[in-house]
Amino acid sequence: INSFRLKVLITLSNKTDDSDLNIENRFATIYGQEPVFESIAENGQLSFFDQIGSRYGEYNDSDYGSSMYMDSTFVHRLQKREDPRLAIYADQTKNAKEDGRPVDDFSSYGGGRPIGQYSYNDNKAAAGLISKVDPRYYTDPTNEPHVLLGYSELQFILAEASVRGWIESDAQTHYEKGIQASFEFYSSYAEDYAEYVDGQAAENYMQNDLVAFEEATTDQQKIERILMQKYLRSFLQGGWTPYFEHLRTGYPSFMEPETGPPPTRWMYPQSEYRNNNDHVSEAVSRQFSSDDIRAVSWWLK
Repeated sequence: INSFRLKVLITLSNKTDDSDLNIENRFATIYGQEPVFESIAENGQLSFFDQIGSRYGEYNDSDYGSSMYMDSTFVHRLQKREDPRLAIYADQTKNAKEDGRPVDDFSSYGGGRPIGQYSYNDNKAAAGLISKVDPRYYTDPTNEPHVLLGYSELQFILAEASVRGWIESDAQTHYEKGIQASFEFYSSYAEDYAEYVDGQAAENYMQNDLVAFEEATTDQQKIERILMQKYLRSFLQGGWTPYFEHLRTGYPSFMEPETGPPPTRWMYPQSEYRNNNDHVSEAVSRQFSSDDIRAVSWWLK
């Protein structure tokens, strides 16, 4: 619960001038005086078992096995950083398999365009140039646990808080612990790929110029690196968290459709208007001019 409280408080980083919320002091007090996660063994996670009703959610999902493609934005970011987790998340392209390339060859992977016409991705797949998700996501009934909140994410939260000056702690230490914890998690649960994400692999990875914390010289650059690593560890794990982080900080950046900028909030459901019209109408008028998906909620202002 204390770790979750820190997650809520970092989500409110734009509201540090609100004296009622008292974000910085509350964060520092929890970090300094309350117990929080100390290892991946304390992750808040849902484990799966090979029995009816308890198997991994995507097990035997035909969409994952036939037409669920990786996003090129995500793949490229992993490739540029020579991130070995790419082989854990994605399957090799058809061409790479036919060429006999090893799974740790970063050129073995490709992604589709996350916006625009689906036919573009279909054509790229037909040409053998696009990756699907790794088969373990739909063939392994137990696979990896779903982490609701874990030690790795907590360390990135603490790293950001340190950069912001909320706590007296070393941001680089937290950042590197977050990366190491993510590698340790996959070493434990993606057993066929454990050799690619062992302790030495994590150390090597953190020397990459796009990963090394010391290569970031300004606070914004540091926060950008922290949020990028927080994002890269979240494949099929983070829910909407990476998107909310983008809304809060601008990191990481995502492709935007030509129809306009992405939504910033959920609209109230029609059932709320049917059953509670007076109150929902008052709430909308108090917060926004209309119940619009691009209206800006209070926590982003």
